[in-house]
Amino acid sequence: MTDAAGHSLYDLVLAVECEHDLPDPAGYSPGCAGSPPPGAAILVVDERVAETFTVPGDEVERLV
Repeated sequence: MTDAAGHSLYDLVLAVECEHDLPDPAGYSPGCAGSPPPGAAILVVDERVAETFTVPGDEVERLV
């Protein structure tokens, strides 16, 4: 997102609990890297879960 002069309107790209739902999560972050101006930040926050889903999950898995 930019203003009329082409200057970026934000200094942070924040992705919370969403990359695991994207069809191409590996392609998402590099696309974001070109969005903010130099010196801006990209913060990706996602839950850490087991590699495979099991039932019943452990206490941590039940919370997410």
